[in-house]
Amino acid sequence: MFGLVVLASKYANKSKKKYDLRLQFKTKLLRLLLESGYRRRDIEQLFFFIQQILVLPEKWQSKFKEEVRKTIKKKKYGQNGCENLYKTGRS
Repeated sequence: MFGLVVLASKYANKSKKKYDLRLQFKTKLLRLLLESGYRRRDIEQLFFFIQQILVLPEKWQSKFKEEVRKTIKKKKYGQNGCENLYKTGRS
């Protein structure tokens, strides 16, 4: 878990006003998070942290939300409850 936190911080510094790059980083972190095998609660907490540290303007955030939906559907991550990441009230 600590590795993802460090990586998110590093990505935040590399992509300060480069929103296209930040979107790529955020999407990559999402995939790493979902492939990690962590418990649902841990995934939700790390997702919340990533959302707070890699903030995107609304236009870019909408694109990210679509990536979340596609990734979860494509990889069938919904089996462990991850389909509700944006419904936890923490987006």
